[in-house]
Amino acid sequence: MDNSTVQEQSFTPFQKKMNALKAYFSKPANIILVIFSIILTITVICPLVYLLLNTFLVHRGESFLGEVNTLVLDHWVDVLFKKKNNYAASVFWKPLGNSILMSIVSCFIAVFIGGGIAFLITRT
Repeated sequence: MDNSTVQEQSFTPFQKKMNALKAYFSKPANIILVIFSIILTITVICPLVYLLLNTFLVHRGESFLGEVNTLVLDHWVDVLFKKKNNYAASVFWKPLGNSILMSIVSCFIAVFIGGGIAFLITRT
């Protein structure tokens, strides 16, 4: 076969993208990754964004804050900085401090127990 008779086939950018997509989805691990990414987005990320957005909106029972469905920061200001009845400290700052303390303690416990077990495994 002569090199002069073999013609190189030129692909359009769309065809190149489609070939790359076919190559990507030819691996089962990539298909599973895409499926679980879609499931994660639908079940976790979308509700989380909706929940976060609702913290900035005025709802029907809160008409004293403004017109319904307008954007306000009053909810965040109350939770973070309200001093009346020690609201911010009891609702946000104290639970946040407890959560951080518990995570640090559990990390130290896990490191010491895991490190001790790893040491015993490698030494025996």
